[in-house]
Amino acid sequence: MEVQYNNFKREFTIISDHINEYKSFIQTLNKIRTYGFSVDQLVNQVNPYIEVNKNLQNQLKQNIQSYENDLREFTICILVDNKKRIYLSRRNNPTKDFYDKYQVSGGGKKNNESYDQCAKRETKEETDVEIHELDLVTIHQGFRVEASNNDEWFSVELRDLGKYDLTDSLKEFKSIIVEKINNQVYESDNPSIVPSKDEIEILNRPSEEEILDNISKLVD
Repeated sequence: MEVQYNNFKREFTIISDHINEYKSFIQTLNKIRTYGFSVDQLVNQVNPYIEVNKNLQNQLKQNIQSYENDLREFTICILVDNKKRIYLSRRNNPTKDFYDKYQVSGGGKKNNESYDQCAKRETKEETDVEIHELDLVTIHQGFRVEASNNDEWFSVELRDLGKYDLTDSLKEFKSIIVEKINNQVYESDNPSIVPSKDEIEILNRPSEEEILDNISKLVD
């Protein structure tokens, strides 16, 4: 879906460039005409190309619009414990996008929601973990089908994240995610690190045992 959309956008840009070039030809020919040269034959040859490309441009515009009309806003929320472990689950519905890839919690944003509210709601619905504070990692434009059935959640060491076949958003921004976690999450059993007030709030987030216990209750 995303590949075809991007192809339409690229073709639209190419066609638009062609139209602009043909129009510049016409302007040049009209300027030549002011010097008494006969250019009518050339003008008549160029004008049909402009019309053909305008028709192609309109068709591509409709194709692009049909995709953009179906675009939905969504959030994903990366759960990290105080050991820098990320919680993943495998998408197990073969009829949905990203089948067999590993995802974090998330889903579509409702019209009356903020992105923060969406992330908190979706995380609660999918993992039964309540999120009180969020930290933005990045903004991504792409295509994603609504969350589907998935396997049980499990924790992954941050250094092992690249070993899993992640969904596209996670894969594309993996280095940013890892850097963000390394910069903001300190392991609570390291006595040589004195966390700041913001870092203390991160350390007070649910432990792995609490998260897994909440998830198991939801599954039951």
